[in-house]
Amino acid sequence: MSFKTENLQEILLENYKFPIDPLPSASWKIIKNSPYLQLLKSVYEELGGIDNMFDIQPNRWQLEFEGLAIELDEQLHFNKYRRATLRSEAYDDYKGFSINNYRTYCRKFDKECLKSGLSGNNWTDKVSEKHFGKPEERGDLGGNGSPKWKLRAFQDYLKDISSKVLPVKFLRIAIWEEIMINRQLVKMNQILTMPTEETSKALLQHIERRIKIIDAQ
Repeated sequence: MSFKTENLQEILLENYKFPIDPLPSASWKIIKNSPYLQLLKSVYEELGGIDNMFDIQPNRWQLEFEGLAIELDEQLHFNKYRRATLRSEAYDDYKGFSINNYRTYCRKFDKECLKSGLSGNNWTDKVSEKHFGKPEERGDLGGNGSPKWKLRAFQDYLKDISSKVLPVKFLRIAIWEEIMINRQLVKMNQILTMPTEETSKALLQHIERRIKIIDAQ
């Protein structure tokens, strides 16, 4: 867990409690019986998938509270591969985050992803190459690009699909989101890097508004 995720969790614990039992988590057994299986296959293939996508196990929720799951998306989650997944019709009625904003972040902040996504196994590893083939040179997003970036994009998509088939409220929070504080737009990245009482309160109010949008579905 990154320090920003830890800060987010600490802020949220002001209003939300850890669940007594873990929240329901997805499995391929559940997903295979949902109307989203073909969409998952299409996205996997569009990303260049060459193996058995059922070997990619759905990840657990990053932060769990009573009746609420939250994911903090940092730099590595915004690039052209993630943008490709966001074209899926599965998002036509999705309320867990602003699809249009996320598409914009993927275009606007892809260079930030590049800065963070070249080192170590952020660019490639054995598992991602098994599913998406050999990488190009680090930093070269032409050709086959980065298998690890593709795997991460697919895992994000898989988690979003999971939230549609499970009785869990799910919110994604992007570090590039902006909140109005004292008539100024402040990025979530700044808030979570050095939270204050004022910015923490504004963040909680932002989360409450987001939850109301989901409840209104």
